[in-house]
Amino acid sequence: MTEYRTTIINRILKNEGPGWNQREGSYRGIMPETYAAFQQATGETVPHQELPSHRETVIEFYEWYLEDYHTSELPEFLQYIHGDFATNAGAAATRIIQGIVGATVDGVWGPQTRAAVARFFSENTVETQGVGFDIKLIDRYDAEKRQHYRRLARRNPEEYKCYLKGWLNRCDRVREQLAADYGG
Repeated sequence: MTEYRTTIINRILKNEGPGWNQREGSYRGIMPETYAAFQQATGETVPHQELPSHRETVIEFYEWYLEDYHTSELPEFLQYIHGDFATNAGAAATRIIQGIVGATVDGVWGPQTRAAVARFFSENTVETQGVGFDIKLIDRYDAEKRQHYRRLARRNPEEYKCYLKGWLNRCDRVREQLAADYGG
């Protein structure tokens, strides 16, 4: 695991908080259904309810999860914001990347998205687009992420409005950390 991947996972864990979300039954952002998929894919035997005493399994889960959302295929400056948003919003994170790179926006990271990502980021780099290109894409991702959360709260206020302030605060923390990492 790279040093930056370790940093990303530790930041996500800090954003998720130290324990259980009783309402959704998740531990540090790990939903039971997603954990079951991880167990099936990896053969992990630690039960979901025992995760608090198995930090190494939590780290392994997030390593798997970040790969499931293809963070390593993105430039480093987008990996944290994408991985953190995928933790909360799954396919919505993929849709943001698809919109940025001009792929069909369907929330599925298939061969067409993979090719569009590779093409976009080989043609568009800080070197080819100039200083601030990375910050512009971070800001675009952040704006779309915030818009997603606000849309959820508007569509279903009874279920989601109570989360909106926390989601937006999390956006602020992620953006501040990226500003410290990359400037801007």
